[in-house]
Amino acid sequence: MASTNMGPNEGAPSGTEPGNGSHRRERRAERIGLILVIVGALALLSDLGIFRGAGNLIGMLIFAVLGGFALSHYLSKRRIGSLVGAFVLFGLAAATISGGAAGFYFLALIGVGFAAVYYLDRSRWWAIIPAGTLFSLAIIAGLDSWAPGYDAGWVLFAGLAATFGVLYRLPDDPKSWAVFPAVASLVLAVLGLSFGGGWLVPLILVAVGVYMLLRQNGREREPRAVAGGAQGGSAPAGSAAAGGEVQAGEVQARGDAAASGPLEGGSPSEEPGAEEGDERS
Repeated sequence: MASTNMGPNEGAPSGTEPGNGSHRRERRAERIGLILVIVGALALLSDLGIFRGAGNLIGMLIFAVLGGFALSHYLSKRRIGSLVGAFVLFGLAAATISGGAAGFYFLALIGVGFAAVYYLDRSRWWAIIPAGTLFSLAIIAGLDSWAPGYDAGWVLFAGLAATFGVLYRLPDDPKSWAVFPAVASLVLAVLGLSFGGGWLVPLILVAVGVYMLLRQNGREREPRAVAGGAQGGSAPAGSAAAGGEVQAGEVQARGDAAASGPLEGGSPSEEPGAEEGDERS
């Protein structure tokens, strides 16, 4: 008789073998340990001056490699945190070699990470808010680097207005409430741009205000002119109607008198001449 005894690992699914979870944890720990050793060794060599003149390049490579690992972790596990973390590391990699524009590239790449979250999963509409905010801050950081002294505070409110405007106009699931922060941010942006030392926006505001006042005055004058014309023309029309009614009444009265005269005054053969003859005799 064949033996039916089975070993401890026989007949079990491949994914439920004893020790499978611990094996995965050990492999993950080995990868993390290897990454830490590489990063630590490169940082130590850079501090010792071995990579003198190429320290920024080494830092860029370190952050880029870490970002690559985070991105591969997202592709295998589909975790949003890994995706955002990957772009944070990519931003650090770009910032190490960007000089004065480091803030622009760092913030912009993080914003790209949140935009990717929404692009990959349209149900995560909330990712648009940090993406738009980070893009706005990136523009401000870039202006501070490329145009020192420029007051770019209004850019943040303009970016927020655009961000909430996108939420309000989402094709799949538009957010009606987003119109309120969008309008408020737009007003703050216009006010900040108006009182920030620029002359173009105040001039445009004055021109639009004058146009609206002139247009409103024109609309108020039109009803008055129409009402005056109606009052001036009502009297002739009324007198003509009254005159017509009087004439119609006279004609009607004459017709009634002509119809009833022969019956009341005598026979139809009697004529006015005969009566006059009788009176003379």
